[in-house]
Formats: sequence, structure tokens, C-alpha cells
Amino acid sequence: MQGTGKIIVCLVAWLLTGCAGTVSVDFDKEISFGAWQTYVLAGKSDKSTEDVRLNSSLIDRRITAALHKNLQAAGFRAAPHNPDFYVSYRLNLRHEIAGRSSGLGVGVGTGVGRAGFGLGYRVPLTEVTASEKCVLSVDIISAATDELAWRGVGMSAFEQVDSPAELDRLFTEIVTRILSRFPPAPPK
Repeated sequence: MQGTGKIIVCLVAWLLTGCAGTVSVDFDKEISFGAWQTYVLAGKSDKSTEDVRLNSSLIDRRITAALHKNLQAAGFRAAPHNPDFYVSYRLNLRHEIAGRSSGLGVGVGTGVGRAGFGLGYRVPLTEVTASEKCVLSVDIISAATDELAWRGVGMSAFEQVDSPAELDRLFTEIVTRILSRFPPAPPK
């Protein structure tokens, strides 16, 4: 039973992390992020989606509120003048199509002694699923150099949500997962 319990725990953990979405980051290793204290939210990139479900001031307010909350929780403070870094974001929708093939086979056969004969038939079965992923990228731009210093990209399944509370949860979760990786740990 112990082995089965461990397998179940591993399976549940794998399923939960698989549903959580993914985050990837990249940053300039030459920058000392530890000296930074202040930021300005530069807002949404003009390269964001035109999808009407995501292109709205309501979504923008949710994302900027989550950005402020997470940055301030990490010890940074908003400063309208002379910040250490600027924060901008881009929001897109990614369409994915996945296919899975399998088959159903039936066979019959007969034989006498060393001789035999058989027939078989296989019916191919293909299942195609379409899904959408919300992709949020957060850019941290150095105010001193005006160059990209850090980028975090988070992805999560996007389904038609039917309440503002679900949208709050979705965008708060994505922003929190992305900014949990900022600032990067100092090199050892």
C-alpha cells in the first residue's frame, strides 16, 4: 500500500502542476537587481492581442493591480519620477490544436495442425482538441539604460470565464507566478 500511496501522491502533484500553467524567465546576468528599489508601470504594449475578450480596460486594471501588489510585496515601491526600472506587459491569446491517434482492431483466425489463416481489420480513431492559452509577458526595463533587463512569460489555459471574480483569479495567479521569479537570485 505504501508504494501505491506514493504513486498516487506523485500523480496528483503532476496533475496539479500541469494545470497551473508554465512560467519562463530570461534576464541580463550583468545587472545587479538588488540595488533597485523603485518602479513605474509603463502599461500594456501596443503589440498585445486584439481579441475582444482580453483587449479591455477592465483586464488592464486587473493586470496592473496584480503587478503593483506583487512588486510592492517584494519590497519595491512605485515612484513617478526617476525610477530604477519600468514595467510593461503584453497579453496574447495562443490557439493550440492537438491530435491523438489510436485505433480499434478486430481479427479472426483459424488453423488446423501447422496451417492457419487469419484476417484482421483496424479502424483508425483520431481525436482533435482545440484549446486557447492566455500568454502574459512582463518586461522589466532598466531606467538607466532603457534596455530590457528581465522578461517573465506566463501561460495558462484560457476558457470562457463567466464572472469578474474568475478573471480576477486568473490574472492574479498568472502575474503572481511570473513575478515570483523577480528579481532573480544574485549569482553565487
